[in-house]
Amino acid sequence: MENIGAAGTEILSEILTGIPMVRVKGGIFEGLKLVTKAGAFGGDDAAAFAMRKIKEKI
Repeated sequence: MENIGAAGTEILSEILTGIPMVRVKGGIFEGLKLVTKAGAFGGDDAAAFAMRKIKEKI
C-alpha cells in the first residue's frame, strides 16, 4: 500500500465465502472499497456480485 500512500485496509465484510471486501485507509484512495478474490472461491457470477456489493452504500 506504500505506493499509494495508504496505511492499510479495514475489513468491511465477507461478501461471499472466502471473498472479503475492504476499505483503503489513508492516502489518495482513502475510503475506496476493494474486493479480493482467489480463483478457488466463488462461482461464475462472483465478480459481477462483487461489483454490485462495491456500489452499495455502507
